[in-house]
Amino acid sequence: MDFHYVFFILTCTAFSSASASISSESSCDFSGVDFEGAIAKLIAKLPEYEIVGPEQYYPVFAGLEIKGFNVSGFQKLLQYGPAIPYCLNGTRRVQVDFIDAGDVLIAIPLRHCSGYQGTLSLHSRLSRFTVQFHVGHSDEDGTTTLSYPGPIVPVMTGNNIQVDVDGAGRNVNAVAGALAMVFPAETMGIWNHVFDYALSRALEEALN
Repeated sequence: MDFHYVFFILTCTAFSSASASISSESSCDFSGVDFEGAIAKLIAKLPEYEIVGPEQYYPVFAGLEIKGFNVSGFQKLLQYGPAIPYCLNGTRRVQVDFIDAGDVLIAIPLRHCSGYQGTLSLHSRLSRFTVQFHVGHSDEDGTTTLSYPGPIVPVMTGNNIQVDVDGAGRNVNAVAGALAMVFPAETMGIWNHVFDYALSRALEEALN
C-alpha cells in the first residue's frame, strides 16, 4: 500500500477522533451565562492596592533597606477583545485578555543610612496578559460566578519599564532610568514577578 495513502488514512482517523472528543463535551452549556457581566464586576471589586512582602523595613545590602512593594491600579485594567468561552473535561471556562495602559504602579519604599527616605517606582506603558477562569452559577440567585485557578500568562509588555526614584533628585532619577535601559531583562523580570503575584492575590480576594 502506498505510504501517502496510509498517512492520509491515519490523519483522517486522528481528525475524526479529535472531532468526536470535542463534540462529546456538548453538554457544557453556556446559554444564560453572563460571563462578560461577571468579568466587569470582578474588575470593579479588585482592591485598590496589594502589599507584596514585609511591611517593615529590611536590609537588602549595607546601608539600604526596603519594605513591602505597594502595587496599585488594578481597578483600571481594561478588557482587551471579547472573552472566549470553552470547555475542558466538562468544566466551563472563559479566557480573558486584559491590558494595563500604564495605570498599574509598583512602589517600593526605601531608606538609606544617610537619612534619605523615598520610593522607587516601576510602571509599564503598556502590557497585555491572559487570565483563565472557571465559570459557575450561584445556587442562591442563579448569577454567574467565576473562580480563578491561575496562572496569569503574559502576552506582551512594553519594551521599557519606566523607573523613577521619588525625592532623590534629578541625578538619581536619571541614573535609575539609565540602569533600567541598560539592564532591561532584569527590570522586566522584577516587574513580571511582582505584577503577576500581586494580581493573583487581588483576583483571589475579589472572588472570595
